[in-house]
Amino acid sequence: MDLAFTTVSFVYLDTALLAAVVAIFAMRRRAPGALPLAGLLFAAALWSAAETAESMAPDLATKILFSKISHLGIQALPVFFLIFSMLYTQRTSALPVRRWLWLWLIPALAVIAAATNDAHRLFWREVRLIESPFGPESVYVHGPLFWIFTAYLYLMIVAATVILVRAAVKNRDLYRRQVVIVLVAAAIPWLANVLYLSGANPLPGFDWTPLAFTVTGTLLAWAMYRFYLLDLAPVARTALFEHITDALLVTDAQGRVVDANPAAYTFFTADGSLIGRSIENLLPPAVTETFSAGAQDTLVIAWPGVPRQVDVQRTPLSNGKTGSSGQLISLRDSTERMRMEESVRQSEQRYRT
Repeated sequence: MDLAFTTVSFVYLDTALLAAVVAIFAMRRRAPGALPLAGLLFAAALWSAAETAESMAPDLATKILFSKISHLGIQALPVFFLIFSMLYTQRTSALPVRRWLWLWLIPALAVIAAATNDAHRLFWREVRLIESPFGPESVYVHGPLFWIFTAYLYLMIVAATVILVRAAVKNRDLYRRQVVIVLVAAAIPWLANVLYLSGANPLPGFDWTPLAFTVTGTLLAWAMYRFYLLDLAPVARTALFEHITDALLVTDAQGRVVDANPAAYTFFTADGSLIGRSIENLLPPAVTETFSAGAQDTLVIAWPGVPRQVDVQRTPLSNGKTGSSGQLISLRDSTERMRMEESVRQSEQRYRT
């Protein structure tokens, strides 16, 4: 079997390598969703690698073989995307972990259907070879099983997208930017796949989806290093956290803010984004020194440049496995109370004199 490199083969191969490299970096992260996102990228790498080999194959039988292999990645990718979306947004209660295996049933059947297509012709009714600007190209006439399995994959993509859109609406700051980048990174290959399957494909038989993973891998790598994707992840919260009037900050073990309630944004109105900020850079030294001493106190500090009385409380957080996982910091602005007490004190002094 002689394989010949073409221009598109190099592009497919570059895409596979990029996806694999980003997947390795994702595996090293500890945030929820890191492993399924790595699995998604490895699936994309496998898909692109199979497309590389298919584009290099000189005969139809070899092209069909690599197309069958590519479905190992194609069928796995949406499953990983859905699992990632649930873990990343802390929605695992919507689908218990023990039930995740059921998500793989139909994709597994799809791989079997593709592998055994010669016996039933229900996955691909016909495959023919045509000439394209990139060399010989295989064109697949899809059968009913293909469309059934594709509908299932698209359903999972839609479900994952809905989960992430809701997370983008609910969250703010850094997390919203993370989710938006993930959504864009997922939408590009999805739209490319729609183009491939539609009658509007400008190059019949040419699958644009693996090429789109180049953009996906680049965006995800950018999100990891610029917006701490898989390093800082949204945390589960309750309605009480949202509506309590004290400013609440949740930090991780490294002292970075991973969540803040609306009152905190009002409290730090001049500081802009809070998520991802170091607590030492966000709070005045008087407050962080109080934490270092292990105390909970009422402080009068300049914030910024104006005396401000703040009731500070710190509660260590534990994940029950590795010990401390951060802390919950409560800040209550009691400046008005301080002024009223001072006014009463001055009135008493005037009365006595």
